[in-house]
Amino acid sequence: SAAVGSDARSRANSSFVRPTAAERRLVMHPAPPEDILPSRKGTRNPLVLVGAAATAGVLTAGFVAFKAGNANLSQTMMKARVFAQGATIALMVGTSGAVVLPSFTGSK
Repeated sequence: SAAVGSDARSRANSSFVRPTAAERRLVMHPAPPEDILPSRKGTRNPLVLVGAAATAGVLTAGFVAFKAGNANLSQTMMKARVFAQGATIALMVGTSGAVVLPSFTGSK
């Protein structure tokens, strides 16, 4: 009975071709689609990067002042951080408006 069952299994699997290692990798990890991250059009505003760096610098100075026990300087640095962060966001919004607005008006 065991021999009959194994013969049936071997005949059923006779048309099966074992995939190569490269084919198995392709099935497990298919190539990502090309349009997952479309390329950006336009230029970036370098002032936003400067604003982000200034925000990080003021935040670090505030932490150092807090660690040193200088509460007044720490509080002043946190207020300066809020100002720098607001200026950076204003730059981002202003830049995006300057890029998007011409497309609405039809001008270049």
